Amino acid sequence: MWKKSFLVFLFSLSVQKAALDCERLRKPNEFPSPSLHSQTETVMRGQNVSLSCFLQNISLEITYFLFRGEKCLQTQDGKGEPMTINLTVSEAHDLGPYKCKVQVANCSKYSHPFKFTFADPVTAPVLNISVIQTKTDRYITLRCISFNGSLPIDYIFFEKNITISPVISKDVRKPAELNITESNTAEVKEYRCKAKNRLPDRVKYSQPVIIPSTGKGYLNSFKRV
Repeated sequence: MWKKSFLVFLFSLSVQKAALDCERLRKPNEFPSPSLHSQTETVMRGQNVSLSCFLQNISLEITYFLFRGEKCLQTQDGKGEPMTINLTVSEAHDLGPYKCKVQVANCSKYSHPFKFTFADPVTAPVLNISVIQTKTDRYITLRCISFNGSLPIDYIFFEKNITISPVISKDVRKPAELNITESNTAEVKEYRCKAKNRLPDRVKYSQPVIIPSTGKGYLNSFKRV
């Protein structure tokens, strides 16, 4: 009988110690919530990505768990090193949500959920230019549109390599426009535009369009390079 009581006593002590340790670890500086991140939240179908879970406390022996929904995808033991998993995001269920769980002894915490979104890349935009000529000035309208790619799309206009417009964002499939008024000039002008959406490193440029100098034979003489 005394052996049973002694075992119960030991078990009670271990439970109390674990509870005290867990209570100590629950202090924000001792045991913060893990962070879960990827280099990008917006992906194309079939894109390979990495998810990393990290706990900013290098003094603890940690067990990491990565979940997609209720399914555990990977576990890893570590100390001061993040857990990284490589994924291919092809179907809707691959988007997430994902969560990371860290466990120290009997204490655990979860990250905020993380979810990817699909996007289609922009195609090279088309730049159209119209000009109204007067004796002293010309009024130029630049129109730039990418016919493919997930919205919204951001456009910027250039004269040669110099930016001449702010970012013009379009959340409908309509061209961005820029109006320019300039004095008649003997200089040849070259314009182009850029299109970009949420996908990183997927910027596309239009073909340059040249407006010749004003003078004889000026009208209807635009040239695409």
